[in-house]
Amino acid sequence: EPDSRAMWPVNTWANNVRHISLSHNFTLVASVTIEEAPSEDAPLLGAALGETNSPLTMGILYTADKEWATIFKSKKTTKSGTWEPKKEYQVALMLQGNKISVYVDGKSLGEEELPLTGERPLEYLRFCFGACGIKNSPVTVANVFLYNRPLNSTEMNAIKERKPKEEKGSGDGEDKKGSGDGEDKKRSGDGSMREGMSRVLLLLLGMWGIAAI
Repeated sequence: EPDSRAMWPVNTWANNVRHISLSHNFTLVASVTIEEAPSEDAPLLGAALGETNSPLTMGILYTADKEWATIFKSKKTTKSGTWEPKKEYQVALMLQGNKISVYVDGKSLGEEELPLTGERPLEYLRFCFGACGIKNSPVTVANVFLYNRPLNSTEMNAIKERKPKEEKGSGDGEDKKGSGDGEDKKRSGDGSMREGMSRVLLLLLGMWGIAAI
């Protein structure tokens, strides 16, 4: 649905326990499909992070003239590359030390150094899909994975190739051949979803996770 969004707070505390703890090294990867061009530049995937409660904002935008753009420290950067409606893309946000990078289909759209010391876990970290403070057009998000380390382009391409296959008929629940090696079956912590943005928030509650490999 237009103007829908899903927020994912990470590194949060509950009962004096931090349930997910990411330091200064992580990669967030997702498959996205933009259904139609927005009337103005619109957010697709973003993150707000910091070592204090005064976070910095960065992310990926898709523009009305069907180009990609990025935001670093809340400032929009130069547009780069083009996108097509109803075509699936793999987008990624990566933090390595104090350097944040954004990617589309394994190609870097830019990077920026952040004023992070790296001496302690991030006190504030929140991901957002869709209309994060700005109106957008319908977007489908699928196959979301969060890793507690940087990934290289080969690893991100491997994630894209191992997307879950659709079930045919009732099935017997057995794993299908081609889903990956034995290690893939252990990665039950990988979060994944395939729904329109109107259903993303509900799915986030039950299907997000972190893959520590």
